[in-house]
Amino acid sequence: MKYLSTTLKYLFIITLMGLAILGYLRRQWLYDQFVIYSYEGSASIVELGEKAGLSHHGLSVFLQSDPEIVDYQTLTEKCPEGSEGETELIFGCFFSDNGSQYRIYLLDIEEPEIKDYQLAVLVHEVLHFEYQLQSDSEKLTLDNELNDFWTSLDPDYRDQRFLGYSDLPEQDQHRELYAIAGSELEDAQYQAYPVILESYQEILDNREGIVDASRQFDRIFRPILDQINTLASDLDQSSILLEARYQDLTTQNAELERLLAGGQIAEYNSRVAGYNDQVDRYNALADQHNTQLAELEDKYQIYFGIFDDIKAGKEVRDISS
Repeated sequence: MKYLSTTLKYLFIITLMGLAILGYLRRQWLYDQFVIYSYEGSASIVELGEKAGLSHHGLSVFLQSDPEIVDYQTLTEKCPEGSEGETELIFGCFFSDNGSQYRIYLLDIEEPEIKDYQLAVLVHEVLHFEYQLQSDSEKLTLDNELNDFWTSLDPDYRDQRFLGYSDLPEQDQHRELYAIAGSELEDAQYQAYPVILESYQEILDNREGIVDASRQFDRIFRPILDQINTLASDLDQSSILLEARYQDLTTQNAELERLLAGGQIAEYNSRVAGYNDQVDRYNALADQHNTQLAELEDKYQIYFGIFDDIKAGKEVRDISS
């Protein structure tokens, strides 16, 4: 009996050690489990995280941020650093108003055509928080791969999508790249970057769905933006041409006045008809330019009207024309 009790004691100790080791190895899972089951906020928040395809760990990160879904006025109050200028619209932010406790704020979107975009914004902000939670050594490893990944991006996409981020501190640039790429780009682009890919897979169970949701915004705005960009480009070219023709006409007019003042009437008369013809062509080009300018202004009104609809929680107006 003594031998048996000693054996049982050792087995008990070994079992405790095994449980301790297992608990240490699964400490992140256990912590995430605690966060999820102790969350006392709205059930709709949890449902939104699950709809976004967040993993067990991703849902925990989301809930740790004490997320809130708010209207547009509240969003701009809660996210002062992200408040829109004349050409921007914010859908969410990851912000701290006291320098310590960060929270995720999401715009309440009712428009069915863009409703799923809210899920992409949610994941974007969760990735901000996940980057913030990394240890210094984890950030260093991740940042090294992010630097390499940055150089692999298509230059046109990089210049357009990350416009305005170059003035941020380096770590903020890494955090933005991590959040944008993780919520917008497909897994195939990360095959050579295992640290980045594994990090995203720890947050999301359905990245394909989020990448598609992130494109929902583009599907709403891209047609009107393409029209605006085409008109703006045409106007730039016509402005250059108009300026060149104006300068040429000014020079010709001065020469005609010189001829007239010098009594060279025959030479003056021989040039007047050609000069008048060029003035007519200049005026026709100016009329076309002004028509395009008015059209561009109309497109901008439509573009910002979409902003107003989303801000007011209305259905997005028809922009197919």
